[in-house]
Amino acid sequence: MSEHTRPSFLAGILTWLDRNRTCTVLRPPEGGPTTAPLFHREPGSLHRSLRMLVLCMTFGLSLAAGPAGKAQTLTTLYSFCAQNNCADGQIPYTVLVQGRDGNFYGTTIEGGAYSEGTVYKITPGGTLTTLYSFCADFNDSSCLDGQSPDGNLVPGSDGNFYGTTYGGGANSSGTIFRITPRGSLTTLYSFCAQSDCTDGSYPYAGLIQASNGNFYGTTYGGGTNGSGTVFRLTPSGDLTTLYSFCSQINCGDGEYPYAGLIQGNDGNFYGTTEYGGVRNHGTVFRLTPSGDLTTLYSFCSQVNCGDGEYPVAGLIQASNGNLYGTTHEGGVTLSGGGTIFKITPSGALTTVYSFCSQAYCTDGHFPYAGLSQGSDGNFYGTTYSGGANFSGSIFKITPTGALTTVYSFCAQDNCPDGNDPVAGLTQGSDGNFYGTTEDGGANQGGTVFRLAVFPFAVLAPTSLAFSQQAVNTPSAMQSVIVSNTGTGSMTVSSIAITGDDFSQTDDCINSLAAGEGCAINVTFSPTGTGLTAATLTVADNSSGVAGSTQTLSLSGTGFEPVVSEPGPPVVLPPPDNPEPPQPPVTSPEPGQPAAPGPSASPFGVGPGRQVHSPMSPLVATSPSATTSAPAVRFSSSSLLFFGQTVGSSSSAQVIKLSNPGDAPIPISSITASGDFQQTNDCGSSLEAGAQCTISVTFKPGTAGEKTGTLTITRKDAGPQGSTQTVSLSGTGTEPMVHPPAGKAAQE
Repeated sequence: MSEHTRPSFLAGILTWLDRNRTCTVLRPPEGGPTTAPLFHREPGSLHRSLRMLVLCMTFGLSLAAGPAGKAQTLTTLYSFCAQNNCADGQIPYTVLVQGRDGNFYGTTIEGGAYSEGTVYKITPGGTLTTLYSFCADFNDSSCLDGQSPDGNLVPGSDGNFYGTTYGGGANSSGTIFRITPRGSLTTLYSFCAQSDCTDGSYPYAGLIQASNGNFYGTTYGGGTNGSGTVFRLTPSGDLTTLYSFCSQINCGDGEYPYAGLIQGNDGNFYGTTEYGGVRNHGTVFRLTPSGDLTTLYSFCSQVNCGDGEYPVAGLIQASNGNLYGTTHEGGVTLSGGGTIFKITPSGALTTVYSFCSQAYCTDGHFPYAGLSQGSDGNFYGTTYSGGANFSGSIFKITPTGALTTVYSFCAQDNCPDGNDPVAGLTQGSDGNFYGTTEDGGANQGGTVFRLAVFPFAVLAPTSLAFSQQAVNTPSAMQSVIVSNTGTGSMTVSSIAITGDDFSQTDDCINSLAAGEGCAINVTFSPTGTGLTAATLTVADNSSGVAGSTQTLSLSGTGFEPVVSEPGPPVVLPPPDNPEPPQPPVTSPEPGQPAAPGPSASPFGVGPGRQVHSPMSPLVATSPSATTSAPAVRFSSSSLLFFGQTVGSSSSAQVIKLSNPGDAPIPISSITASGDFQQTNDCGSSLEAGAQCTISVTFKPGTAGEKTGTLTITRKDAGPQGSTQTVSLSGTGTEPMVHPPAGKAAQE
């Protein structure tokens, strides 16, 4: 275990089930920053040790017979310590946040260029960039810029990220920092700047930005009573201590808040303290923006702490208005493996679930992290230990308390999929969940992972625009691809168009397996002139929500075609100097003189003979004119392919090439560049009024965004030049990785 292990694990001799599934004894790590109160206060150690001893005896010193369930689709995106001396970071503790750019941002408490932690960015495909290494500003044995960031980042309204370090700073008691998406860091505040650290020390949790634009957070130590604080910070760095814990007798108001805050829909702030309260086993509290605190609940109020004890995670407010959270220990089970609870804003608490309720704790044990409410309305979270391999788990739980173990870590030999997740989960904009493990991975430095737990629908492109189309004439088809980028079967229940003048056909069967897609072909046939708009709606069970809908905008412009009437025949004027008509030339009868005629013949005919002129008859012709080369017309100016697995070909999308002119268009070549391929039936010439079909597919060679161009080259130079193009774009994704059979988690 790392020297930065959570406080509940840092003192006393703890009985534990190690990864060899035997009962062993672990002692406190050496070298930790023992100045922090949490390193010499451990009221729960003996209680936990006894429970773990019972757990060892109950399991008969072995978990080899533990059941293994079916695995979900977990992909290890990155294994830390992949660079020399772990320059890329080590031991990620924090929940990931998704930035405006679609990438995820997080911190590690160790590693980096100076071994004191990092801020990193990682793409959904797994490309990691270290944005900052802490302790870059070193002076007199102190990391002025902070060290060991334990809390999550929060995206600020200004586009930057804000966070905390629990060590370092001008007073070696932690900092608050701002960092740009490109990695430029500014230290906004160094704790313990006031006498006796009344402004707080050791901020383990991250911040939140409240509706008033200020940031709010907690410190684990310091304050008037040395038991932690709640503070407010302006974006410019001015700090105000709103509350100091342990202000009541026997710390009935709580002490040592490890987690951060949330702002409720009533404008107040809600949080937890790990210790304190009426029974010194932790609290849930409410704090007004002005700093008035109310203790809503004191844990261990039930026999044997059946309601839970020691909440180290924060709260979330669910869609039903209630607050949900976890306790690290306690519950009604023999092992006291922690709980999930619901509490109303007024303080009525219900224990929703007690961990280790299943044999061998395959449902998980010791949840450090809080919960995340998924798009399906259920809650998702992690446990630090337990699961099929006793290395931690991911679970789903309904609001009524039905829990499913979604994944058990260390499902592979040597745990390349990670183990011991400390942080919770974040649902990305693609519907998947993203998270971290503090240990395991290819280099045993922790991991970043992606977990797909339900289908997710994506429409590409996001809109269709039809250019000028003659009234009552159907356009060339344009295609929309519906893709299931999640896991599990997606049911397409209906496809409909709201609005006039558009129609569709599709090959979308009732069910799409993970990774499959289908095509919707849309045609525009305007009944009048001007702009027409409509909406295409696909109904399915995306994100596990029955009746989920995705929409796409349609637009097109109708016009009345101009019919050209034939013109009058062309008549040439008479010439300026017409020659007089000549009498016919005849040959005389024998013995008779020739008739009188011209004195000379232009053809050298001598006297006594006349002939007809050999000139051709005069024919009337129209003046010569140059015929313009016709312009080509495309059914779409761009194609977008979304979420295609690397090395596999997408479904084809169709471009229609039309010749609206009155002369053939000679075609030299049609090509596609980049990771795109095309086939066509256009031939070497497109006749007047005809159209042909170009089918384009996408086969990414690597993950990430890809671009290309569809180019049509003419043998002549038309009004648009000798070449016309259509832009192509797509996103390649890494293939999903399934854990080996036999080491999977329970459904």
